[in-house]
Amino acid sequence: VVADPMPCLPGRFGIAGMTNPQCAGGCEAGYYCTAGSTEMTPCGSSSVYCPDLSVAPVPVTSGYYTTPLDGDETLRTGQDLCPLGHYCVDGLIFPCPAGTFGANVGLASAECSGKCKMGHYCPEASTSATEQPCPIGTYGDEEGLTDANCS
Repeated sequence: VVADPMPCLPGRFGIAGMTNPQCAGGCEAGYYCTAGSTEMTPCGSSSVYCPDLSVAPVPVTSGYYTTPLDGDETLRTGQDLCPLGHYCVDGLIFPCPAGTFGANVGLASAECSGKCKMGHYCPEASTSATEQPCPIGTYGDEEGLTDANCS
C-alpha cells in the first residue's frame, strides 16, 4: 500500500523527499505559504504584510504603514502607527499637506487633523494648528494658509 503524499503545514513549504509536516522550512517574513506550498510566495504590496510563518498576507490596519520602508514594497513584514504630522493610506506614509496639520498619530486621510488656524500657516508635515505665526507686517484672515506670505 502506497500512502498518499501529505501537504506541508500552512506557513511552511516543501521540496521533494520531505518526511515530516514541517517540510523544508518555515516561510520567511515578507512571504507567505499556504498548505502544500512548494515555495515561498512574496507578500504582495504595501497594503499587506507577512510576518514569519505567514499563511496569507495580513491587511494593514487603517492609520498604519507597512514596514520596512526601504527595500522591496512586495516584501513588507510588519506595520507601524502613522506618526504625528503624517497620514497613512494603503500601507504608505505621507506628510500632511501644507495648510493642514496632524496633531494625532494614526491619521488615515489627507485632511489630517484639519486646517491651520487664522493668523498662522502650516508647512508640510505640521503637527499644530498654530504651527507658524504669520510674520510681523502680515496677517492671515483665513484658515489653511500654506506659507509665510499669509496676507
